This record gives sequence, structure tokens and C-alpha cells, in this order.
Amino acid sequence: MAMAYSEDLRGKAMEALARGERPSRVARFLGISRNTLNLWRQRQAQTGSCAAKRGYQQGHGAKITDWEAFRCFAEAHGGQTLAEMAALRGVGRTTIQRGLNKLGFTRKKRAMAIASATRRRAKSFAPTPPRSIPLP
Repeated sequence: MAMAYSEDLRGKAMEALARGERPSRVARFLGISRNTLNLWRQRQAQTGSCAAKRGYQQGHGAKITDWEAFRCFAEAHGGQTLAEMAALRGVGRTTIQRGLNKLGFTRKKRAMAIASATRRRAKSFAPTPPRSIPLP
């Protein structure tokens, strides 16, 4: 999200409009859009100030707040699927996944490599016998 314009810039824009400057000229001079200038004017008329809004929530609300309790829950129900854990906890599957990732838990299906794949990989890295080079 972009940063809010400074109070100083907003004040200068409102002063220029109060002096009778044209909004398009003020916007061009200050490097802001006319729409932004119009929004500031509307806010000035409604609230008496053109200051940026404050105090509204940014982002989503956290559904996992007690991380120690969630760690105990994850250790107790680690053998279940994400969907089953989510149903027990009353949250979405993605919430459980993000929480487990944040705690450092992984959800790998296999703890060890498959033996046949390991053998194939080992064969591809086996040294080849040296070739004999014919002498002239």
C-alpha cells in the first residue's frame, strides 16, 4: 500500500484552492491527481480536515492468537490431515497450514526417500570406466 501524502502537502493544496487556483493547475504543480485533490476537498467539507484516515484495520484478523496452545494442538493431532485439523479447530485448512509453517512444522508425506529412486540416482552418478584412446 502506498504511503499517505504529508499533512504539509495537503495543507498547501487546500490553501491554493482557497486562494482561487484552478484544481487542475494545483494538482499538476504538486504532482498529484485531480481525483486525489477532489477527495481531499470532499473530506475537508465533511470532517473539517483533509488529514489521512487513521485507525482502520489493515490486513486480515489473526485467527490463531495463542501460539503455545496451537503448538500443543499441532503436536497432539499431527497425524491428521489439514482438513481434519481445521474441522477440529473451527478454522480453514489454509489457516492451519500457515500456522504450522510459522511454527516450523512440515507436512511431508514421506519422511525418507524411496529406495528405487535412490538406486536410480546412484547409478546416474556412478563413475564410468576410462576409455582407451588409440595411439597413432
